Parts: sequence; C-alpha cells; structure tokens
Amino acid sequence: MSRINVDIGDIVHEGQTLAVLEVPELKAELQQTVFQLQQTKEEITRAQHEIYRAEAEHAALHAASERLKQAAAGRPGLIAQQELDDAEAKDLSSEAQVDAAKSRCGGTGTHRRSAVRQSARRGAAQLHQCHSASGWSCDLAIRDTGALIQGGTNSNDQALPIVRISQSNLLRLRIPVPEDDVRYVHVGDQLQVR
Repeated sequence: MSRINVDIGDIVHEGQTLAVLEVPELKAELQQTVFQLQQTKEEITRAQHEIYRAEAEHAALHAASERLKQAAAGRPGLIAQQELDDAEAKDLSSEAQVDAAKSRCGGTGTHRRSAVRQSARRGAAQLHQCHSASGWSCDLAIRDTGALIQGGTNSNDQALPIVRISQSNLLRLRIPVPEDDVRYVHVGDQLQVR
C-alpha cells in the first residue's frame, strides 16, 4: 500500500480517495506494454521505409527495362534478347518485392498496434483502480495499517480489508419488546433512546 489518506474517526465523503495501493507488477506490465507499442511503431516505420525503398528500386528497374525495350524496338538486333529478358525479370522481381514489403507492413501494423494499444489501455485502467474510493459519505471505523493486501484475483475469505467504514447518519436500532407490550407499539411512534 502506498498511502492511506484517512484515519479512524475521520468523516469520509463520497468519491474521496481512502487509500492508494502500490502494485509494482502492474506498473512493470504497463511499462512493458508501452515499450511494445513503441517497438511496434518503429517496426511499422521500418516497414514503410522498406516499401519506399522497394518502390524506388522498382521504378528505376522498370524505367531501365522500358528504355531497353524501346531501343530494341527502334533498332532491332541492337540489344541481345538475353539482356532484354534479364531487364524484364529484374523489373518483375522488383515489383514482387514491392508487393511483399506492402504485405509485411500490413501484417505488422494495424492488428498488432491495435492489440498492444488495447493492452496498454487495460493496464492503465487497472493501475487507475489502485485508488480505493468511498462509495458514500460515512465515518471511518477501522484502519488496518501495514497489512498485506490480497489481490482481487483470488477468492481468499481470510483477506483483510484496508479500511472498514460505517454510516452513522442513519442508524438501525433493534430493541426486543416483550409480548405483553407489543400492543402499545405502533408504526410511526416516536421513541426516546438514551
């Protein structure tokens, strides 16, 4: 537990933070998720740069192939067929590399980044829940300092509460009434208690 903001006898108001829990495992998990999100962003950037590089290489090889085809068409026999075939093969190969780079970027990017973002949001929400707040205005009856707080993941009935609160603005009084006196008690009767 990081801190308790209230003490025995304090009046607690609705929504007031009673205690702040320290959960180092949760913080570490959130930091890991943020790191994974950063890595995913960097992988996407690298994949996009790979696409740009592949497209530039394809553009250059395609232009070279087209120039050779035009030169061969303008002056038949000037360029060997083997050279034309090699240029066309390089052009098609570079086009396939562009498609492969785009495919890798699509697989790396959207789905993985979305999953990591959801994990980060979930971790941040869990960390936010480490603030224990009162659901209504009441008095603090018992405060247990220094106790190990059980995680909410197990159903241990032996777990101790951080604080116990009581609502003292509305009290219920149970008084046994002898059978002979029941006829004198009616709903709405006023009673003085000392």
